[in-house]
Amino acid sequence: SNIFDGPLTRREFRERREELRSQGLRLVDVEVFRANDGRARFVGVWRSGSGEERLSRPRNAENFLALGENLTSQGLRLVDVEVERIDGELRYRGLWREGSGSNLFTTPQAPADFRELRDQMVADGLELVDVERVGRPGNHRFVGVWASGNGESRLSRPRNFENFSTFGAQMTADGLRTEDFEIFVAEGSSTPPGETPGEEPDPDEQNPTTVDE
Repeated sequence: SNIFDGPLTRREFRERREELRSQGLRLVDVEVFRANDGRARFVGVWRSGSGEERLSRPRNAENFLALGENLTSQGLRLVDVEVERIDGELRYRGLWREGSGSNLFTTPQAPADFRELRDQMVADGLELVDVERVGRPGNHRFVGVWASGNGESRLSRPRNFENFSTFGAQMTADGLRTEDFEIFVAEGSSTPPGETPGEEPDPDEQNPTTVDE
């Protein structure tokens, strides 16, 4: 089974998680954004699975890393991270699921630095399983979640939907599959200032059934 649902309020999302968990599904991806009323809304993707999962409330980088170390020691692994700016500070919200192997989280890196980091991670036997883009176009940074694996970890430049669909078909033909997907809007163009279209990256505590917030 594979289910997508949202946007949901915090209460609706909690109830939906409990319902789907009782049906043998587990949360594998979550998106969080602020609605016009300023309150958080949640979008989730669930698929068949088992085991424990934790979704944390937003924390600063120091506290988020400390939480990650604690949950990793309990046999959980970070699979998804969301970044929000609250009171001018970046806050990180994570989704952990039962797993094994190496698991790393990296704070915002400039595109060139992220590219070098990606190559080093791949050389060390890790693959990129989640990426978040923060900051304004032309001054953006990338946050990454890495796990044990031998994936190529290609990260594409931004494209409009038509071009992305064509590019995705090419990647599928090469034996690659989409692991994560990000959307952003650049005024007047689908390509941020300072970037040109191309084929390779320009980087190219809690009850497990509740939202910890």
